[in-house]
Order: sequence, then C-alpha cells, then structure tokens
Amino acid sequence: MMKSRRMERSTSTFDFASYHTLDEIYNWMDTLVDDHPSLVSKIQIGQSYENRPLYVLKFSTGGSKRPAIWLDTGIHSREWITQATGIWTANKIATEYGRDPSITAILDSMDIFFEIVTNPDGFAFTHSSNRMWRKTRSINAGSSCVGVDPNRNWDAGFGGSGSSSNPCSETYHGPYAHSEREVKAIVDFIRGHGNVKSVISIHSYSQMLMFPYGYKTAPAPDHQELVRWPQNIDMGITKSSGLEKPLRLLQPHHDPPPDRSQLPQIPQRWLSPTLQPLQGSRGLPPALGSPFQRPTAPSAQKSFLRASLTLPWAA
Repeated sequence: MMKSRRMERSTSTFDFASYHTLDEIYNWMDTLVDDHPSLVSKIQIGQSYENRPLYVLKFSTGGSKRPAIWLDTGIHSREWITQATGIWTANKIATEYGRDPSITAILDSMDIFFEIVTNPDGFAFTHSSNRMWRKTRSINAGSSCVGVDPNRNWDAGFGGSGSSSNPCSETYHGPYAHSEREVKAIVDFIRGHGNVKSVISIHSYSQMLMFPYGYKTAPAPDHQELVRWPQNIDMGITKSSGLEKPLRLLQPHHDPPPDRSQLPQIPQRWLSPTLQPLQGSRGLPPALGSPFQRPTAPSAQKSFLRASLTLPWAA
C-alpha cells in the first residue's frame, strides 16, 4: 500500500502527487475553504453507516438555489485515483475562478457541489485493512458478508442486470434502493435542492463517458444532445493530449448497460462520465484500467475539466 504523505497547511504546498488518508483529505478541504472563503464552503449532507461525516464542497459566487452541478468521486472506495482526481479538480476550480474563462463563466451563473469521498467508510477500510475493498461497510442481515455496492443501490433499474442479490458479491445491490446512508444522502440533497442540472460521477475504470439510460435500451429524452456533449469533451482531450481517440462514448441503447444511470427526479440533462485519469502527460492507461494509477495533474485532466464545465448544463 502506498504510504500517504503528511498533511500540509497550505493548498499551495499540498502534495497532489501522493495518495492521502480520509482525515488528510478532510483537513485539506478545510484548508481550501480557508484559502478561498468567498468562493468555497463545506457542508455536511449526512453521516455514513459508521457515522463518518459526508462532506461536500460548495463552490458559489452567491445566491441561493441557483442552477447547480453535482460532482462525486470515490463511490467505489478502492479507486484511489478518483479521490486524488477530486482533490486536484476541486483545487483547480477554486484557484482558477477569475482566471480561467470556462470556470469563471460557469460559477458566475451556477453552483458546483463536489463530494470528494463519497464512500468514507470503505475508503478508510482500504487504508486500514483491505486495499481492494469496494463497497460500503454496512451489516447485511442474515449474512456474514459486509457492505453494499453503492453504485448499484440507486432507485433506477434497481436489482436489474449488472447487479447481484448475493451479499457476498462485490456488485451486491443491497436490500432495497437507497438502503445505504451514503446513497440516500445524495438523493435527499439533490431532491431537496431542486435545481441540480447535471450529475457527474467519476470512476477509474477504462476510458468511457456514459449517460442515461444504463438499465434499459430506450434512449433518454434529448438523446442527441447528450451525445454531442461527450463528443465535445473527447475533442478537448484529443486536442490537449495529442491522442486520436482517448475516450469511448458508450451509447446505452446500443452497447451493454454501464455501471450507473439516472437518479429519480433528476432532469434528463445528466452526464455520468467514467474517466480514467492519466498516468502520464502523453497517454491514457490501458483500456482495462487499474484503480492504482499514481496521482498526476496532466493536461488531459485540465481539458476534461474545462470541457465539462463549458457544456450548456442549464435547461
């Protein structure tokens, strides 16, 4: 297991090239808020099964209930590169507001909510006991096996193809939809907000951009519009990285069902990418990507951020 670096007191000296523990990430979030108090705040949307706080960074230039984008990383706890990418991206948003035209334009009209450690119990367990742990840490009645795959716990095609009813499976969907506190907290927050226009979940498997629907073959409303947005991201990464086809666009009604799809009562303008961050500045990892990539801040990550934040999210 890669040893974590000690927490630094300033975001300018924080080591973005190392993996960090849960406490270090939460402390860094506080530092980011202290460094950018007029732009960034930290809110708690709930508690995990083991009663860890579920923290979300809010990026806002003012106002309430503005159109918003939701971002999350680390729902599968062993995918450490996603939490590392979340830290880097959050820092990029905070430091580039007022300098980068794309980030400035989006934050002048919308808010961004970012949950960097979506599955804190599982993430802590990957550091303390089992590096390959993927699920939550909830107790399953009648079984000695622990945890639910939170990415299959949504009330969207719940229990269908691609998930398991076996509590010992890594894809166990749970006893019922939104049974996991970590999942229900997100659902309750987005429903309560009422004006979230996009939800983006970042994973560390392969180079794919996936959007609804993932649990049935019918195309989502505004399907053609949904197709165009990932193509913009693909072109941005291509231009920045020099690769001809860095990403695969997964069109759900033509390809096998992907991992995650639409939350209920969320507008159809939902883009749910699974993006494998780069291992180096000139190339993507293998197609069957490992969750063990070393954290970097390559040009294609910048391109992905810029492309995603310039999409016309608002309806």
